[in-house]
Amino acid sequence: MIKRRRPSFYIPYPFIMLFFCLSTSCHQENPVPGGRNLPEMVIAARIFLDLQTLGTDFEISRTFFQTKLFHMTEDLTAYLIDSNRHRILEIDREGRLRRVIGGIGQREIDLYYPVAVTANDKMLAVINNSGGEIKIFDRFAPKIRVISRKETYFLPSLIIGQENELIAPARKVTRSIAEMNEEPIFSIFDFNFNQIRTFGKAIKCSSHIAHLHFNLVELFADGQIIYGAYACLPILFAFDRHTGKELFKRDLRLSDIPEINRALEREREIMADTPEKQNKPNQIRLVRMNRGIGVYKGSIYYLGYEKFLLFGPQAEFLGTLKITLNDQDITSYIDCFVILPAGRMFGLATRPENRQPIIFEADL
Repeated sequence: MIKRRRPSFYIPYPFIMLFFCLSTSCHQENPVPGGRNLPEMVIAARIFLDLQTLGTDFEISRTFFQTKLFHMTEDLTAYLIDSNRHRILEIDREGRLRRVIGGIGQREIDLYYPVAVTANDKMLAVINNSGGEIKIFDRFAPKIRVISRKETYFLPSLIIGQENELIAPARKVTRSIAEMNEEPIFSIFDFNFNQIRTFGKAIKCSSHIAHLHFNLVELFADGQIIYGAYACLPILFAFDRHTGKELFKRDLRLSDIPEINRALEREREIMADTPEKQNKPNQIRLVRMNRGIGVYKGSIYYLGYEKFLLFGPQAEFLGTLKITLNDQDITSYIDCFVILPAGRMFGLATRPENRQPIIFEADL
């Protein structure tokens, strides 16, 4: 049986419990050129896998902090978080269940509340235990490495970098809010959790709960550039991965992009909280501005509130993109996506007519 939970707007405190609750989906050097007459692209998708055909009982329940439930590798192996049973499903390019990784238990290979997954040609990495650790699996051998440090919490965004590096945001949750506000947006670590390089500064917030939400980011590495987008603020940024230099940081609220304006209007309707002020100390109310980011041939694909927004190399707005399936727009039903170097997009979505989960593919 496959269950699908729909989002609400409230996320309670304390942060240890944030993973079980649901939500919807600054600095500014130069405003982003906006415009209401820019083109809208439409790309037809195909079903890569209808998850009902897997032949195993599982549940996908995307909570606010489970931003990356799915990953696709270049050899077309899919990894999918089965939230209900605390495990990862490995699915081959023919759509067959190859193996199951994890599950509740005391073995090193077991998992407990995995919240994000990523992989490359050799390794699989999982943010586990609601952000308390990262587990790294050899994709083709029974080897595993666990990365954790007392009182360190990994926000659920993760990239396996070059030469055994991990790119991720990490927070010391026992620090004061003033200390947390001085932490970097994200860092590069080696597999012994030595910090190699830091990038930027966190959005300054008035409370721990606000900090953990407003500093949640989506990341994508393209060569020597790491692109990112804040999940709950319409801000797009990029850094040089070798020097840590900020290449740009754009506040999309200063643009005239209709899709951003609609998300901001939704914030006003629900009286959303801000980094500086929360209406209730033990709750936070948000609109999810971004659900993922990718880059292909110099264009940035920003999965926004309703549509994909397309930006150029310096975050100049190029237009919008809709993904259709059988002539039906499924863009707002996409949970997360991956763009492979060959120009194929794969994503986890639900069918609009019955809310059943699928993995789709589309050619960019």
